[in-house]
Amino acid sequence: KDNLGYLEPIEEFLRSLAREHNITLHVATGKPYVLSGVAVVNEHWTLDHEIDYLQGADIGLMPLHDTPRARGKCAFKALQYMAVGTPVVLSPVGMNAEVVIDGVDGFHATTPEEWREKLTRLITEPALRESMGRAARETVRTRYSHEVYYPVLKELLTKVAGTDLRT
Repeated sequence: KDNLGYLEPIEEFLRSLAREHNITLHVATGKPYVLSGVAVVNEHWTLDHEIDYLQGADIGLMPLHDTPRARGKCAFKALQYMAVGTPVVLSPVGMNAEVVIDGVDGFHATTPEEWREKLTRLITEPALRESMGRAARETVRTRYSHEVYYPVLKELLTKVAGTDLRT
């Protein structure tokens, strides 16, 4: 199953939001995505332009079903959006629940009503998008960056290298 299937649970309220607000859904993927009633821009995903896609978004979306596969996705897409200062709305599944501080650097959304309410807030409140985006970038900088984890990794590798692994 490709990642486009994760959009299915939020398609109906994306249509509703599109009727009420001037929104465009940008999808970076290897195959076209069509959602009737919603303006969709399909951008062919390439690694060379991934940062451009992430920076171009006003709001990052990461809807997930609570399945073993989804729990293993490790919040990577959320962290990518957050690193470029884009607030996210996501399903609090697996690491997503730990990475995003609900209401501070993004929103958790479980029910269709929560998705609708939180997306509407970010669509209609540019100052909230801006402050959450700054907080999201700060979260990545202080909790997940190379500067934070390199000393930890270096210490671990140094300990392991000095340990006789045959015992």
